[in-house]
Order: sequence, then structure tokens, then C-alpha cells
Amino acid sequence: MASLTNQLWALATYLKVLRGVRFPAWRRYGRRYLHQLSHRRVEPKSYSKHIVILAWEFPPAVTGGVYRPASFARYASEQGWKVTVICGPAPTEPTRAGTYLAEVIPKNVTVHHVSATAAGPHPSPLPRVDGGIGNALNVYERASEILNDIEPGIILASGPPFHNFIAATWLAKRFDWKLVLDYRDEWSHNPFQFVMNDPINARWEARCLQKAAHVIFTTHSQLAHQATSFPVLDQKRGSVVFNGWEPRDFSNEAPTIDLRPLLRKPFTLAFFGNLGPMAHPGEFLNTLSKVYDKNPALIATTQVVFVGYKQEAVLKQLADFPYQDNLLLLDQVSKAEAAVMMRNVSALLLLNTPALFRYIQGKLYDYMASDTPILFYGEGGEMATVIEEQQAGLVIPYSDSTALAHALENLIEGKVQSAPSKKQWLQSRTREHQAMALLSTLDGLIQTDNTAGQT
Repeated sequence: MASLTNQLWALATYLKVLRGVRFPAWRRYGRRYLHQLSHRRVEPKSYSKHIVILAWEFPPAVTGGVYRPASFARYASEQGWKVTVICGPAPTEPTRAGTYLAEVIPKNVTVHHVSATAAGPHPSPLPRVDGGIGNALNVYERASEILNDIEPGIILASGPPFHNFIAATWLAKRFDWKLVLDYRDEWSHNPFQFVMNDPINARWEARCLQKAAHVIFTTHSQLAHQATSFPVLDQKRGSVVFNGWEPRDFSNEAPTIDLRPLLRKPFTLAFFGNLGPMAHPGEFLNTLSKVYDKNPALIATTQVVFVGYKQEAVLKQLADFPYQDNLLLLDQVSKAEAAVMMRNVSALLLLNTPALFRYIQGKLYDYMASDTPILFYGEGGEMATVIEEQQAGLVIPYSDSTALAHALENLIEGKVQSAPSKKQWLQSRTREHQAMALLSTLDGLIQTDNTAGQT
């Protein structure tokens, strides 16, 4: 009897889940599918200068992914484009860093927030995709309300998360807008665990790439790798729009902050940014520990500072470092505050791994703009190439305590001098310069079709 009761209870629970979670998701997905089936494609006579940006995180949210879409929205608006942003939930209590970012978004940029799908059982057999099929439907349905009965323009989806790519592909097909995909990171070939990269995601990625009018990447090696991995992507439909830096962050109106913690030792090596899957300090700290073991003089004169968010696993690595008096942990600060700190420390730490070889992290541009020497831990990759070509710092191998000790001595003695070409490199890597390159591409997409429609 007890067994039957348990089975009936399990069945009731399952039906409740179906009614409350799965049935609504299936219905929404089916409605979206019917939209596609009933759509009768009619080529638009012209395309407008209206860009709809799908970016799950947007100021006043603060993550490594907000800066790029925020700069696109800002400079597109300043160049006369109508800009609409559709993003995820806004933070309930924005930080100083988030408020600082939001200040530069023009008032005529319209921002729509959509809710995130609550955690719960996946609505099988719907596809399990990065960012969640529920969030893809949330974005699609809100954007459909906005795009209905207006002149088509450009939909630009920025990922990760990559449910934005899926929603944008559906929207472009339904409303005949030009689709542009912006890869801040890779999707199904992502070397890190924060993006779903199984065969199902690879198939969805191929569908999105096939529909895209243009695809942009942050490095040339990412574009080349993607074109090789997905033959559906013609390299002529791809281009590179680098991440960059904002001169505003390094302006004369920089905030006044307390620099005393950074100056408690004669030499301060500082890392700025999130410590997590893409940057974990354990191996560097192990190597530095060996340096301190053999060089007692450096213990008295040097310290390492980590400024920014730190994941739980990283906190253990930091706690295990035996020279705690030479370690300083500071919370996240705004970009402007970070810029002041970068210019006042002795050197900047950049952590590299083989997984990052196709990447140029956003912090590298800020590091370069600060004009403070860089200690690059880990040879190889796009970032090492930039530092070596511009003579902006020292690149050392993994786990080489002798090379690290030598590098610290050279930095202490001020032996690092940047190449003359670094100034021109910086001028070409401002956020504005890169956004203007993107807008030129977008202009080309809509002007070509507008001209063709008039002939």
C-alpha cells in the first residue's frame, strides 16, 4: 500500500511539474515555431539605421561582458542610429562601478529588461542550450512586440550567454532584419566551462552562423578558428572588432581614492579583474612562493594585490599562499578608480593559460593604456604577441621561478620601456575607434541592400 501511495504521489508531482513548467514552455516554443512556418518572406524595400542589441548583461550590471555592447550602444546612438537594447534583469542595488558605466549610455538609447527563467527542471525534449531555452523565448517574445510593424534594421546579438544568438536568429527570420552576431567569447568551441559546448549547442551555433549577415570576433585567431570549424561561415562575412579602452577612464577627472594600501611596500604588482575560470592565480602564487623562498630581500620590498571579484575556488588558492603579509585582496572598483590604481602601482599582472591563446582579455587594453609595465605570466597566445610587439612588459614561462625572480628584478630597476609604436596601437584600440569600425560594416550591410532595392 505504501509503495502504491508513493507511486501515486510521484505521478502527481510529475504532472504538477508538467503543468507548471514544461507545458507552458512547450506551448511557447510551438507558438514560435508556428510564427516561422506562417511567415511569408518578402524582401524589405529598405533597411533603417535602427540597431537592436541583444545583450543579456547591460549597465548598470557589471561583468566582463557589459563593456563591449555598452560601447556599441553608446557610439551608435551618437552617430545617429536608433538604438534599442534588450537585456536581462537589472541589478536591484547597482554598485558604484555599475552607476559609472550607466552614466555614459545616451538618454535616447531605449533599454528593455526581460525576466530570467526561474531555475527548475529542463522542459524536455526542448533543446538544452547555453543560457537556457526559456531565456531565449523570453528575449524572442519581448523583442517580437518591439519589432512588429516597424521598418527593419540590424539585430546584433552579443554572447555569451548564447541564447541571445538563438533568439536573434528567430527574430531575423520572422521580421526580415539583418542579423549580426558578436562573439565576445567562443560558443561550442569555448575552452572554459561557463559556456555549454556540446554537440547540441554546436548544431544551434551552425544554424545561427548560416543565417547571419555578418559575424564579428575579438581576435583574428578566433575568426580563423571559427571559419575552419564551421564551413558555413564564409570569412567574407566575418571581421574582427577588438575590445578596447575608454579614454574617459583615464581622464584628468579621475576620482580621488586612498592609495596607501598599494604603497605599503616599495614594489606593488597588481592584478585587476575577476579571478575565476579564465584567470586563476594558483600556479602563479606557487611559483612566487618559490621565488620568496630563495630571495628573502624580495619579501621585504614586494607585494601582490588582487583587485576585483574572486570566486570561491580562487579564495582557497589565495588562502594557501604561505606569504600572506605579501598578499593584499581588494574588492571590485569602478573602471575610473581602477585606472588611478593601475597608474600608481609598480607593475600589472596578467595571467595566461593555453586556453586563452585565441583571446585578448579586456583588461589588457586598460593595462596598456595605463602605461604601467606588465608582467605576463605564461608564454604564447594573442596577448603575449601584443606585449612583445609593443615591448609593454615581460613575458615569462609557467612555473619558472628563476625567470619570475629575474623579471621582478628588472621591473624593480625600471628596465622596461615601451616601443614607440605603442602610442599608435593605443589610438587604434579605443572603444570609439572599434565601434566606428563596426558601424561602418553595419552601414555597408544596409546600404548595399537599400541601393539594390532602388535599382
